Amino acid sequence: GREMKVKREQQEVAEYLLRGQLGYGPKAIGGETLRSLLKNGLDPLDALLACIKRAVPPSVVSLLLKDEAAGLRSRLDEGAEDAHYEGMLPLQLAASDASPEVVRLLLRYGADPNRRNPDPATSDGITPLWIAADYARARVARLLIACGADVEEPKIRPVGFRPAHIAAQQGHSEMLVLLFAAGANPNARTPKEGATPL
Repeated sequence: GREMKVKREQQEVAEYLLRGQLGYGPKAIGGETLRSLLKNGLDPLDALLACIKRAVPPSVVSLLLKDEAAGLRSRLDEGAEDAHYEGMLPLQLAASDASPEVVRLLLRYGADPNRRNPDPATSDGITPLWIAADYARARVARLLIACGADVEEPKIRPVGFRPAHIAAQQGHSEMLVLLFAAGANPNARTPKEGATPL
């Protein structure tokens, strides 16, 4: 309803402000410009999500995460209420789009590699590793696994559909090899159809 519309408008403002300041190229903004945007009402989480979506340089993400005043580090695992990008958390969004360097930064500053969006209305219960498997992001998957991502953690809807299942479904053989090497069960069956990754 109305609250969702306001959130969407805030997201659009965040993207507009960042687009105006960052452009689309490799140009990085300075810390003062970023602090000015935050001081003038840009929510740090909105800024982070817009940076990830727009593939801005990792140095900008680093500025946001390092800024103690922004208080962003304690919000990295917040749910759909604050994560406006189709209910995704920052690490989930980064797993699909961002450079491995941005994923590494989020993990270093405390993002949980197994965190799901807690709002069942906006989430299928997918983990960042599940997303990386879906998008064939092997470098990202390696980072997530190295930081403790559970290779057997299934998504909630449909029940029991693990990262290896989606990698197999999408034909991502490199991802399958990576997941199996990290301990994913090649014979794991989905509860409904009884399908295995192989």
